[in-house]
Amino acid sequence: MADDLLQAQFPAEGVSLTLLSSITSRARALFPNVDLQFPARNAAILVSPLPPWFKVETYICTDLLPTSVSSLINQNVLQMYHELIDTNYSGYTHIFTDGSCIVEPTCSASAAVVIPSRGVTINFKLRPQIHIMECELTAINEALQWILLNNCQEEKYVIFSDSLSSLYLIQNTRPKYYLPLVFNIQNKLFNIASSHWVYL
Repeated sequence: MADDLLQAQFPAEGVSLTLLSSITSRARALFPNVDLQFPARNAAILVSPLPPWFKVETYICTDLLPTSVSSLINQNVLQMYHELIDTNYSGYTHIFTDGSCIVEPTCSASAAVVIPSRGVTINFKLRPQIHIMECELTAINEALQWILLNNCQEEKYVIFSDSLSSLYLIQNTRPKYYLPLVFNIQNKLFNIASSHWVYL
């Protein structure tokens, strides 16, 4: 009924307003002589950048230890870590990532990347309102960015993260959360894996 009233008051050269679905289209049809400025559409990317043949899960290890770290003595965890490094990742450049959020006494969020063999430590102060998962994902994203920017031929990398949830999210080609960030990580992982050995 409202469309009929508008159509009667503002005939727009035979354009039926009921066929125009968006508010932008309706406004332009109603006021063809007015220069209406609308912001450009910012469509969210809903599809993973990974091609179907790229098996992202082969580059992500989510079962480093046979049992939960919380149930082990610190000495045992350290020993298992060194055995893992010597067995699976000898000759790799080790990159460590971490994200952190605190709410008291004031909100604060940050991410860090540490590469001991290169003497590199990178810290990022993030928006204070973000969730810990975004901090962890940001750290992984920045580690991958470092690899891309410091392109060392035939070098092998392993990125260590203490966020199992982040690793599961990166493995998922249809994540429900943090889509732009997860897809950015997936895209970087794909690009690096084409010429380097890289594991998370």
